[in-house]
Amino acid sequence: MKSFLNIVKPFFKKIIIRWKLTLLILMGLYISYLVIDIIFFERDTTTVKTTAEAFLGTIALEGYSGGKKQWAFNGEEIDYQGDRVMVKKNGKGIIYKDDKPFMEVNASKVDFNMVTKDFDARGGVIIRVIGHDQEFQSEILRWNAITEKCEARGNVVARFNNNILSADNFTYFIKEEKFEINRGVKLELDITLQ
Repeated sequence: MKSFLNIVKPFFKKIIIRWKLTLLILMGLYISYLVIDIIFFERDTTTVKTTAEAFLGTIALEGYSGGKKQWAFNGEEIDYQGDRVMVKKNGKGIIYKDDKPFMEVNASKVDFNMVTKDFDARGGVIIRVIGHDQEFQSEILRWNAITEKCEARGNVVARFNNNILSADNFTYFIKEEKFEINRGVKLELDITLQ
């Protein structure tokens, strides 16, 4: 052991005495390593994108429950956070009944829960029942995937057969094709004779 120390000790003494030279050599080796790494080892820069760049353009989202398609939405800009996906601009979609388009939904923003398949549509929500003369307008629309119903809150206005119905709360049951209205109900009937 002493012989090993006798060999190593003078070596370290020389290094300590010439610390500037040693430091310069180590820095030179590190810089050489970086240059070789940059020149000879290419990196794939095409896969490095921010979430904003990856999700710009028209994006399609679909929700399934029990093996059936319940809704499909397109949006121009989305944000992904955990189990939630938010369409931040021009959410346009369809709610399905028995795998067939039943309602059109347009909203400024749509917030999807990808676990429960529920969504909240907000901002100038317009709902049209396909094949019927029914249109609903609201500020908020909530979709419940389990019960297959839409619930609109706030100032809800429904138009059907030239009649106008307004209320504070409206629930549309997709399976039964019926709706309920609650609180502050006002009805304007078209009674023109033909």
